[in-house]
Order: sequence, then structure tokens, then C-alpha cells
Amino acid sequence: MTPEEPHCFAGCSQGPASWLGSGDWIIGSFAAILIGMAAVGGCSSGEKGEVFPPDGGLLDLKAFLESAKESGQSTTQEAAAPIISAVHLGADYFIRSGQIQYIWGTKLAEGPEAAGTVIAFQTAAATDGGWVLFQDGSLKRISAAEFAAAPKAEP
Repeated sequence: MTPEEPHCFAGCSQGPASWLGSGDWIIGSFAAILIGMAAVGGCSSGEKGEVFPPDGGLLDLKAFLESAKESGQSTTQEAAAPIISAVHLGADYFIRSGQIQYIWGTKLAEGPEAAGTVIAFQTAAATDGGWVLFQDGSLKRISAAEFAAAPKAEP
């Protein structure tokens, strides 16, 4: 590197990254990646048809319920809470903080009625709409009116 090329690496002759200071190319690259991800993933504009990712706590609870179904594990609060708090930390956090509600003792099931029966939900779903976990394992973002009309599972 010569004094005339303070920002180039060996063998470089004022390439595209020469305007960046030493080490700044990392920050510039990171910023470019983030901008690209935002462009590809879309930004939240509040427009109709916008896609929201499912709630992380509900996804983790679903993982627990799938495991419980396979192993025949009880899903009562007494039996399931210790496993959720030890293994499914996302579900545990969201349940304990009150951000999601789970109807303890309910399990994943099959059948046409399971597709519309609520077993867990974002607490805000009752008033503002939000993500719901149905008994068939599907996740769906629904309105408060849809939530009110949806049957809730019985433990």
C-alpha cells in the first residue's frame, strides 16, 4: 500500500471500495445488505394485503404441541409448563408475559372442526385482531370479530 492509496489493500488500485475508510467497507456492506433485505422483504406500510410473520411465541408453542402429540405428552399446565419453561423459551416468555394465551390441556387434532377451533392466541386478538393457533396446527391472523366468532377448544 502506498501513501497515495491509504484505503486500499495490497494489490488494490483505487477499486470501488476506495472511498470507504479502512474497516468502513464492512459497515457499508452491512448497510447494503440491510437495504437489500428491506427491499426484498417489503416494508410495513399498513396497506391491505400486507403479510405479517406469525407470532414467535405461538410458533414455539406449536412446536411443543407437535412434540407432545407425537410422544403422548400431557398438555395440562402442571405437566406442560415445566417442559415449556425449560425447552420452549419463546412460548414460555410470551405466555408468562401475557402476550399469548394458551388453553391449557388442549392438544393438536385433525378433522374439519379442528381447523376453526382456537387453542392459543395473541392476547390482543380479542380486541384488535391478531395471530391465532388453531387445533389443527394452522396459524392465521384474524380480526377481532373473527376471533369472537371462532369456537375455543375445551381442555
